[in-house]
Amino acid sequence: MALQYGFLWQRGRFELRGLVRGKLFNYSEFKLRLIGFTPNVDLIGKLHYEHNGTDALWGGGVDLNYNRPQYTLAVGWADLAGTSYLHNAGTAGLNWDRHEFKGEIDLYTPFFRNGLSLADAKYVASQTLKVFFWDDFTFHPKVIVSNTVKSDWFSHPLLYRGIEPEEAETQNLVQASLELAYHYRFPYSLELLQCIQLKELTWFSFTDFHQRLETCYSVGAGMTCELNLLGIKPSSFGGYVAYDLNRSSWKGTINLDLSF
Repeated sequence: MALQYGFLWQRGRFELRGLVRGKLFNYSEFKLRLIGFTPNVDLIGKLHYEHNGTDALWGGGVDLNYNRPQYTLAVGWADLAGTSYLHNAGTAGLNWDRHEFKGEIDLYTPFFRNGLSLADAKYVASQTLKVFFWDDFTFHPKVIVSNTVKSDWFSHPLLYRGIEPEEAETQNLVQASLELAYHYRFPYSLELLQCIQLKELTWFSFTDFHQRLETCYSVGAGMTCELNLLGIKPSSFGGYVAYDLNRSSWKGTINLDLSF
């Protein structure tokens, strides 16, 4: 069983996000954002720590993020175990009627030291589409293309919900996911235990694809609940069960998000 903890803390113009994984807290990453560094620019600092049992790996970086309603642009510096990278990134979003499209790309180019060249650049590109139909249904395809590995602190998000495939010598990775969800919104919040108000239930099914050294497929289903804790704080609870077709094995996950 793998445990993962995350938090989001906001106060004034500052926002701090954290993620910790593992029973011994051997993986941590933090992101501090100063909102409104200038009218349209945020200043973002990142810190990463990982311990694999014998060695400790540190990383960090600083970005300037330019924000507009339909897109963002970022430029900054990143360091991983003594190797410095120039970071360029951008996102673009488009809303049409009730449908949503979002694209995102991160490019890490090493400074020409330690024998590295432009051919050693790292990238992560993703596209997501959310289509609403029949009022209560959504169709949500996602694609991520990257050449990063899990040990990179700026590595790709993991879409695959089956048994996590092993790393491979080839770094080119393609991930895809197709998800169909049904949303039921209560006309009035349903009160539970006099301290929880249940607002919405979502049932979803999915098919995931992961291609690196081998092609992997998984299918599964799950549910999430949107609720208010003590009638004020928005929270969510849910989970899913996935069946890995390559390994003929099951995997289950439970998620809990709380606001204080």
